[in-house]
Amino acid sequence: MKKPTIVYYLHYYDEELRERAYNKHQDFTVCVMAETSEEAIEKAKIIAGNQNIKICGIANGREEWVNEKYPMGHGEDIMPLGGWNNWRQRLIDGKKEQDR
Repeated sequence: MKKPTIVYYLHYYDEELRERAYNKHQDFTVCVMAETSEEAIEKAKIIAGNQNIKICGIANGREEWVNEKYPMGHGEDIMPLGGWNNWRQRLIDGKKEQDR
């Protein structure tokens, strides 16, 4: 059974992972649906567009975070300062102020 999996990684220019490419790329995390860690890593390499990535960690994700086209934090997926719950609460509080 496939489950949402987060893969944390760093970009490198070479296969030996000696020449860092951190400054060239700004994406370091993807969330994909995968049965195994190996499958998640292969999908991460495809999404990152670079076969020379160093895997820093793997974690469980949420289904709403899964995006098998772009890395996390791309476009509208960027988390607002303070997190989504804080943002939603401020939005609700703002609506209450307008209703008064």
